[in-house]
Amino acid sequence: MSMNEPVLVILIGKFEEKLNSFLRSVINNVELDVIFVDTTSKRSKISNYLRTKKLTTPTTILHATKSKAVLTGLKYFDEHFKESSSGLILVDMDQGFGLDDINAVVRSMDNIPDAIIIGGREIEQIGNKSLKFIISRLSRLTGTRVKDFNSGLRGLPASFVSELLNQKPTHLDTWIEMYVFAAKNNNQIVEVPIQTQHQIKSSILFSFILNSSKLFYIILRFSFLSMLTAGIDYAIFSVLFIFSNSILASIIIARIAAGSFQFFMGKKWVFKSRNRLIVELIKYIILVGVLMLISYTFIELMVNNFGMNAIVSKLIAELSLFIVSFTMQKKIVFAHPIPTKH
Repeated sequence: MSMNEPVLVILIGKFEEKLNSFLRSVINNVELDVIFVDTTSKRSKISNYLRTKKLTTPTTILHATKSKAVLTGLKYFDEHFKESSSGLILVDMDQGFGLDDINAVVRSMDNIPDAIIIGGREIEQIGNKSLKFIISRLSRLTGTRVKDFNSGLRGLPASFVSELLNQKPTHLDTWIEMYVFAAKNNNQIVEVPIQTQHQIKSSILFSFILNSSKLFYIILRFSFLSMLTAGIDYAIFSVLFIFSNSILASIIIARIAAGSFQFFMGKKWVFKSRNRLIVELIKYIILVGVLMLISYTFIELMVNNFGMNAIVSKLIAELSLFIVSFTMQKKIVFAHPIPTKH
């Protein structure tokens, strides 16, 4: 197998005529290594079916529970193919993908080998404003313009699979968990259009919301930490300014105290970074210094030019810099190192 060729990991949840047709097309037209992960209760039926075919491609049949299917496929790939393959293509057959859809992902992996490729279905949203809102929020939070967040067709680079497994996940039963890790790891995510369409109904929307809860939990942690940090910063600044009447001194002391709290909590609790402490601390100090200078400039401008109260001006300045602080911490301070290729 060429290093440029990915491995197919096909997740089988139920055996039906549509799957039978798909398997025939894979057997006759695909020249890639194939790993089948069978989660059905009729394991012997699928295994016997595959064994009766004269397969021309190397094939592996694994068995797992539905909640362990993705993890089982990733682990097998990492153990047997990571040195000889560029990556893998996960195919959830319960979502009805076809051979043309897989080929679209293969072509995109050839063109953008380091990116995570999502096979995006045309989603029929039947007057579902709730779904549109959720998708727009997820796109903002992950920094990607992905419409089909629940797609079970995706191409993963071998380096990404190894990094994901290094986090020692116990299960990957929801597709959204990969977005969580990719967003934390600053991986590029590219969605390519495919032919299969997807009609989202109310029950699927409910499942989609549940699957997205982990991502929202990470954002919630950062928001909660930011509020605590802002409270500490604001309280210390207010007390010091009342007694000293010095904006600059009050900002410096308050920022050192609140910044120390945010750094250690952000590293251990929010971003869960395992990078070197001293390197991240230096980057964080530089970031705090820059934001403090910007905040001071804003406050001085509002107090001296517009006659605003210093404490109110401080609140406005900090709220304005919230998104900047989050983005810089995620992308620079606590960024995961990009895996190097050997």
